[in-house]
Amino acid sequence: MMAYCGLQWIGFHKIQLCPFRFVTGHPCPGCGLTHAALWLARGDIAESLRAHALLLPTLFTLIFASNILHINRLQHFFRHPAWMGGLAAAFVVYYLFRMAFLFPGEPPMHVDSANLMELVHDIPFMFK
Repeated sequence: MMAYCGLQWIGFHKIQLCPFRFVTGHPCPGCGLTHAALWLARGDIAESLRAHALLLPTLFTLIFASNILHINRLQHFFRHPAWMGGLAAAFVVYYLFRMAFLFPGEPPMHVDSANLMELVHDIPFMFK
């Protein structure tokens, strides 16, 4: 809390919930998943896919795993390298695609100038 107040005091007003965006100012591989889930909950599948196309495959994978392995054994699913490796590879490929073709653009695919790296870079210039 003190660090947050300190950052607010020196002019760092926009604190991001995503640690990756907070530090770098760039979108992370999961950027848009929350918005995608909210759009899906509202029944707007097209907007959900636009926000993050991997939400539905991730949900289907988790539902499949819970039906096959039973809910109480879902933890074993996450330990299986093929499933987790496949999901991780899909997120990396999708992230690289978004960064190559959609960045910079509409949120969440934009640079947030209020980030920690920018703040650290500007510290020497604050005292001139």
